Amino acid sequence: MWDVSAHVGQLVTILIMAVALGLDAFSLGIGIGMKGIRLRDVLRISTVTALFHIIMPLIGMYMGKYVSSLLGDITTYAAGGLLILLGGHMILNAFREGDTRLVDHRSLLGLFCSRSV
Repeated sequence: MWDVSAHVGQLVTILIMAVALGLDAFSLGIGIGMKGIRLRDVLRISTVTALFHIIMPLIGMYMGKYVSSLLGDITTYAAGGLLILLGGHMILNAFREGDTRLVDHRSLLGLFCSRSV
């Protein structure tokens, strides 16, 4: 009974991650599509987006496993603290006044690294 429950839980987790990554790529596509780009750029951006949506979660999982082996039981607290810092930084930037820097859709490396990190 517990074995089936664990498999269902893992399947649900994978589906949630797939939907989140799909929505992330969709929102990126909407933003870039509103800019108006050529078909060749669409194909190039789509290919790089697909590669980053495969590679970055894998790197993150391996890094998480490695950090977990280093930190042991403290890993949960370290990950929670990192998420709190990241969320606080996002909130502060949302209320900060000043010039906003736009990203050129043609600089693929900067665009996808910023989206994946």
